[in-house]
Amino acid sequence: MKFTLFAPMALLLPAVTALTATEIKLNDAELVRAFVVGSIERTCSETDCGYHSVYSCQCDEKCESYSNCCSDYGEFCSATSCRVRDCGDYDPQYYCQCDDACQSNKNCCADYEASCTTHKRTCARTACDYRSTEACQCDENCETYGNCCDDYEKSCSGQRTCAATSCDYDPSYKCQCDDKCAFNDNCCEDYDQTCSDQRTCADTSCDYDTNYKCQCDENCETYGNCCEDYEKACAGKRTCAATSCDYDTSYSCQCDENCENYENCCEDYRSVCQHSGDRTCADTSCDYDTTYDCQCDENCETYANCCEDYKSACQHSGDRTCASTSCDYDTTYDCQCDENCNAYGNCCDDYESACAGKRTCASTACDYDPSFNCQCDDECEDHENCCDDYKSVCDHEQHQ
Repeated sequence: MKFTLFAPMALLLPAVTALTATEIKLNDAELVRAFVVGSIERTCSETDCGYHSVYSCQCDEKCESYSNCCSDYGEFCSATSCRVRDCGDYDPQYYCQCDDACQSNKNCCADYEASCTTHKRTCARTACDYRSTEACQCDENCETYGNCCDDYEKSCSGQRTCAATSCDYDPSYKCQCDDKCAFNDNCCEDYDQTCSDQRTCADTSCDYDTNYKCQCDENCETYGNCCEDYEKACAGKRTCAATSCDYDTSYSCQCDENCENYENCCEDYRSVCQHSGDRTCADTSCDYDTTYDCQCDENCETYANCCEDYKSACQHSGDRTCASTSCDYDTTYDCQCDENCNAYGNCCDDYESACAGKRTCASTACDYDPSFNCQCDDECEDHENCCDDYKSVCDHEQHQ
């Protein structure tokens, strides 16, 4: 690095024709500035990550705002530099990383090698080779020279096998046995036979999945990596008529009620699985049915989608009698005959006499009768609902 002197100033600083920034003490900056015409060609790597008025370019955090950063600011002083951040640091807000996994994930910052591996090199994080900038080595001659890195034997001398270790990611090895090794192109030689389950599109989905080598998406034929059952499971033309009106992951088109939302309905979905809106509850049932637009279930009024004959077909008038139906809750009636009707104030007129009245087994029979609250069958004791005279009238009779 050079600076230019006035001819008279050269007499004051004789024999100085080239002066680097590191040769000038920063606290002498003003003195130097008095003798220097122009500014010193600065680099952040040879000074520091601060502001110094003697320089025309800067290495502090405000230089980007003033557009006067030195050329190597990004590498040595910005948040994308491992020299500034801690080695081993992973921070998702940055596009590059300084953690141990950055090499396998292919997202190391530009100065990762120089900042994080020079002083504490591992063969697993670098490579099994000789590097003159490193104190320890990972090449085949390191044992001869006695300068092997600590993990040389494990990472470079012995060839890892998934069978001998595990089907996991292990940063102490160069090759890996985890489910992402195919994507990162660093699988051990026996990965396929030891760890990689043979994928089938039918058992997974008709999608691209980085965890597998073979794929089931529509581009697999272009890349020549389709799974064996791709044609049958994903490329075959599904019809709802030939399968069912359900969601089936082995097909790319679907026949379930949500297919229109996801825009993946099979071609015959409407004709096979969707009925027209002229449904009648009388011709079908008083239930919710996804294949129809209008509904006949008890919630249709809430959702304002009742079929036209819902009230006449599924809702009875309020003249229900418990004696003619049962002592149960029935959504098709306004009044009820179950044990909770008093609490809700919706008991039918004859609830007291038909359902709440005192039944006796002697006056009825030794059996189950849903029109009564108490029972006379052989399971009443299990359900704790026996009538008062059950034991005297029915118990001995049922054990004969």
